[in-house]
Order: sequence, then C-alpha cells, then structure tokens
Amino acid sequence: MKVLSLTLGLAAVACVAAQVADPLAPADNNNNQYAWTAGQDDLAIQAEGISGLMAELGFRSQILSQMENKAEFKTDVVGCEGAKTIIKNAMETVRSTLEALKPVPVITPVIEIASNILAQLETIVNAPLDVTNGMPFNVVDITFGVAKLILTSLGSAIPFLGDTFINLAATLNSISSSIKGLVGCAGGATKTLLESTHCSGIADLYRAAVAASVKVSPALSMPAEASEDMKRLATGSLTVLDLMSKNSIATTNDALLTTRPIFASDVLDQYRIEMVRVADSDDIKAYAQASLAATVGLSNALEACLRVAADPVGAIDDLNDELEAQSRIDHDDKDEEDD
Repeated sequence: MKVLSLTLGLAAVACVAAQVADPLAPADNNNNQYAWTAGQDDLAIQAEGISGLMAELGFRSQILSQMENKAEFKTDVVGCEGAKTIIKNAMETVRSTLEALKPVPVITPVIEIASNILAQLETIVNAPLDVTNGMPFNVVDITFGVAKLILTSLGSAIPFLGDTFINLAATLNSISSSIKGLVGCAGGATKTLLESTHCSGIADLYRAAVAASVKVSPALSMPAEASEDMKRLATGSLTVLDLMSKNSIATTNDALLTTRPIFASDVLDQYRIEMVRVADSDDIKAYAQASLAATVGLSNALEACLRVAADPVGAIDDLNDELEAQSRIDHDDKDEEDD
C-alpha cells in the first residue's frame, strides 16, 4: 500500500506538469484574451461563492475534524530512508511545475503557498528518524489541509488555470499522504495537544501571501486611462494589504503567540469582489480571484487555527451552534421560496 501511495503521488505530479505546459494559452486563438467567459456580474457572484468556500467557519470545521477526542491531534512519524528519496524526487517535480507558472505574475501568492508547503515538507523529510518528528509533522498536516482547501477553491475561480491548481493541490496532498503512509518505519505514532505553535505554518503562508499580493498589486502599475472606480478599488486593496503586513499580525511566530492579531480579511474580501465586478482587465480579474482570494483564505485559516488552539472544546461547541443557526436560516429561506 505504501508503494501504491507513492506511485499515485508521482502520477499526479506528471499530470500537473502536463497541465502547465502553456499556462497562458488564450481562448479562441485570441492572444489578447484569457478564457474568461462569464460576464462581470456572474464573475462577481462567483467571487462571492469563493468567499463562502474559504470562510473562517469552514477552516475551523476542517481543523476540528482533524483532531481526536476534542482536544488532541494525531501526528505520524516519518521514516524509511529509501522512501524519503522517492518523496524528494516528487517534490522536485512539483518545484518544476511551479517554475512553469512563474510567467503568470498575478498568481504569485498561490505559487508562494505551494513553495512554502514544499519547504515545510522538506523539514520533515530531512529530520532524524525519531519520535520528535511528531511536532513538525503536526504543523505541516494542519497547513496542508488549509492549502489544499485554498488551491481547490481557486481551481474553480480561474478557468485557464483551474485544472492546474486542482491537480497541484492533489499532488501536494499525495506527497503528504505518502509521508503519513510511512508510519511504522520508525517509531510509530505520537499524539500532541493542539497548541498555538501548530498554527506557525499557516502564519508563514499568510505573511508570504500578503507580501506577494503587495508586490504584484495593480495599484502599482495602474494605467492613466483606468476608471476612477478601478483606481479607488486597487488603491484601497493595497492599503488594506499594507495594514495586514505591518500592523495586523506579529512579524514573528514567537510574538504571534503572545499577541492578539487583528484580521482584516472581511474588508479585503469586499475590495476583491468589487474589483472583479469593475475590472475590464484580465490581469486584474486574475489578481483578485487568485492573489487576493488566497490572502483572504489564509487570513481566515490563521484566525480559525488560533481560535481552535485557544480552546479546542469550546471551539467545537461554538461551531455546532453556528452550524445549527445557519441550518435554521437556510430552512427558513427555503420555506419562503416555496411560498
């Protein structure tokens, strides 16, 4: 079964490589157009749908589902030197895939997510074969779940790169699962309580995504002929990103554990949706649907992780209450539609 898991992971890598052979292939042989087929309002509705997929509540539910006995998180220990070599080779293939995506600057934060995940995986794969690996794997396992949800959500948002994102998420997940499948090669499994330190991987991704979104912001190269609305939205989103990078979260994970971050994802998400509605540039649409969406998702994921770590049992009770309330609202809405 272990060999099968690794084989599937490598097959997925090959699939990704095929998908990104020409990441900017235009639709209908028109070199000036990406494959955006929906109208502005339809794209805005789709953008709102992505917000729902990457809401704080969803990440909180996912993190809680990975926990055992309401207060514990199961971690596996990495082992088997031969398997390590196979996994490292698979990582190199994924890294080549990311290199092929770099000509698309508006998705830089998404590339940052995948690259950071690989770096975290390498920390585990290169670690000694003993039970102390439980802690770093715990961090990466949570981070992987978050990254997979974000990548698959973005896969539905950008038609000309959707399959690439979805396959990339599946490949990274296959590599992670392969590492899990090596349990028993050395040391068995360990359990650790979910703590704030386990959110450090998500925090690293969040900072990287914010920095990348600032770097490729359309506000930095907005043409003079752009509409006033577009200029206002681009400048506003950059202002929020600047706030997120300097003031909303500690600059180090050690400081993060002793401070209470201020999350601005809701405000940034509103700018993102309106940018999709107003933009007449494919680059700006892709920036909003990929870069800003990834940043919003990671902000929500970090908030969810810290919330669960602070009180795992209380977080479960709160989640159940919120889901029940949402169910009642949905039921009432359905009754109104039937009437």
